[in-house]
Amino acid sequence: MLNNFKITGKLTIGFGIVLALFGVAVFFSWQSISAVQSDVQYLQKVVDNTVKIAVELTNQIGFIRAGVRDLKFSESDEDIDKMTNYLSSLRTILERGKSMYAQDPSLSALSNLAEMENIIRNTESTFAKATQMIRTKRTVSATLVTEIDKMITLLESVIDMQYKITIQNLKTNLEGHDYETDINRIRSVEDLRTQFAIVARNYAIAMWYRDAKMMNDVTQQIVNGENAYNRFYENTTYKEVKDVMNAGRGAFGTLKAGFADVLNSFTQTEPAFAALLADGLNLVNIANKITDAGTQRIVDLSQGAHDALGSTMTLVISLAVVAIIIGIGIALYIAKSISAPLGRVVEICKEASNGEMAVTYSDFGYEGKDELGNLGEALTEMFASLS
Repeated sequence: MLNNFKITGKLTIGFGIVLALFGVAVFFSWQSISAVQSDVQYLQKVVDNTVKIAVELTNQIGFIRAGVRDLKFSESDEDIDKMTNYLSSLRTILERGKSMYAQDPSLSALSNLAEMENIIRNTESTFAKATQMIRTKRTVSATLVTEIDKMITLLESVIDMQYKITIQNLKTNLEGHDYETDINRIRSVEDLRTQFAIVARNYAIAMWYRDAKMMNDVTQQIVNGENAYNRFYENTTYKEVKDVMNAGRGAFGTLKAGFADVLNSFTQTEPAFAALLADGLNLVNIANKITDAGTQRIVDLSQGAHDALGSTMTLVISLAVVAIIIGIGIALYIAKSISAPLGRVVEICKEASNGEMAVTYSDFGYEGKDELGNLGEALTEMFASLS
């Protein structure tokens, strides 16, 4: 069929086929490279969203765990405010991550945020209870310190009164008066005052170390002090002393109730702080799961992009090799289709030079309608005219 085309047409067809194969190679390469670019863009999205969220969560959870330890030690408003801000920031990061996942469910690593949300909700609730207990304990503690100071002040005034009464008795030199009892009463009330000073000191130590056992001991010291106070009150015979001490008897009920409240807060805040620390550890584990899942997703996408790029290179090289082979085949075919008729023309011309002029068109062995066919017809006519 190609014999009916001009030589330029044959060459054009050959080069056209080669170029078409290269065009196919370029097309498939463009398709594959576009897919790789899409994977790379998505990979960047995974890094910007999943990994970034995981890092922010991990950092914020670290702040919260440190904040819990600080608050457990200080129980200060400053640390309460810090914890409140930490939890608020963690909630903000969580909501942003949930929004990203809702918009693009393919960010599968963020599906773990649902589990994290339940723990954060528990943490917020536990923190609110712990804060309330801390503030209640602080209020009760301030009341206890005030009541202890009042009791010490009252006892100091009783000591002064006992001294004054004893001195007055000595001055009047009452016959038969038991001055030793007066001195013993002064010693008793001084011992009582010292006992309450020790209570104040031990209470401060127990509060500093959050020591429930020491707080129990302080509570028992208050009970012992109340018993000693009442004995002194019952044994004194001086009305002015009784009147002063009677005003302080009701303070013991306040002190015992206050110590019971503080001790109760100790037993409740410890589990609360333990729960907060446990929740923090659980949050860290979930954040690590998100990080691991995001990292694995990045590895998978990177491997996929690498494989796709490798396939693209293989395809391009394969198509190039095929195009070269086909090009060579077409070139050889065209060269042969030209050289064979030309060789026959040379042979006929040599025969004609030897006097053999009887040449027909069929002697050329070529039936194409191209330039070679025209050449054969022209030579046939020329030899016919010469003969």
